[in-house]
Amino acid sequence: MMKDVRQWNVKLLPRPRLQTALLTSKRMQQLNAEKVADQLEQLRSAVRQAVLSSWALDGAFDRVSELSLSEQNKCRSATLTTKGIWLSAFGQIGTGAVATAFVAFLILVMADLTQTLLDTATNTGTMARKGQD
Repeated sequence: MMKDVRQWNVKLLPRPRLQTALLTSKRMQQLNAEKVADQLEQLRSAVRQAVLSSWALDGAFDRVSELSLSEQNKCRSATLTTKGIWLSAFGQIGTGAVATAFVAFLILVMADLTQTLLDTATNTGTMARKGQD
């Protein structure tokens, strides 16, 4: 009989605050889980609509195509600019080499001409003295 009274007393006593807090947090978690599940379902349906909608696919494809074409044009332009820079540099190097070779040739010709004139003057003076003697 004593056990029965204790059981009744336990059942009639108010619940501790901790237990009520745990129960309310579990309910909130369930509510939060339900909210997340609802949001997930909404996102899934939005994804299905976007995938199944041909208008959305066509718009996305058009945007991607335009972006791809503009990037290809930029790449082509950059490649041509790079080639132009290299050709210009090689052209200037080639022009410099030709100009340097021409100046070197002129120096050699002038040196040879000067040497010929000096030799002629030296030999002419020597022969003139021999003829006067």
